[in-house]
Amino acid sequence: MGSIARSPTYDRRATSEREATVSYCPKCHHEYASSVETCVDCGTRLRRGHRPTGASDVELEDILIPLGALLCGLFALGMLWLRVAAQSGWITGQAARLIEVGQPPCMTAFYGVAVVACTVVIAWWVVQTFIFKRR
Repeated sequence: MGSIARSPTYDRRATSEREATVSYCPKCHHEYASSVETCVDCGTRLRRGHRPTGASDVELEDILIPLGALLCGLFALGMLWLRVAAQSGWITGQAARLIEVGQPPCMTAFYGVAVVACTVVIAWWVVQTFIFKRR
């Protein structure tokens, strides 16, 4: 049997058809056949084409949780600083009294826990985004 010579036009068409039949998950970055509509791992709706590669894979929705954790952590640190400053004498007068009365010890403990929790969320996001996705 003889071999069939393929023209460059045919190969380009076949390549573009293969690219069109591939889908990927925007969160997990796994590729699937075009017949699959949702990601098996996370349930996200798939996008057509090959998954993007490179350092710019982080999208806005991937940054919202760590950004919120950062803002909450900064607020909690600020409230902790106010309490410590009022107790240490860095803030004096009516402001110090208002802080000590308005922020009971249970709230100070809550702010401490919030700082630790925010740090854990941000650390987990960094590990998940920059270490696990490189594999």
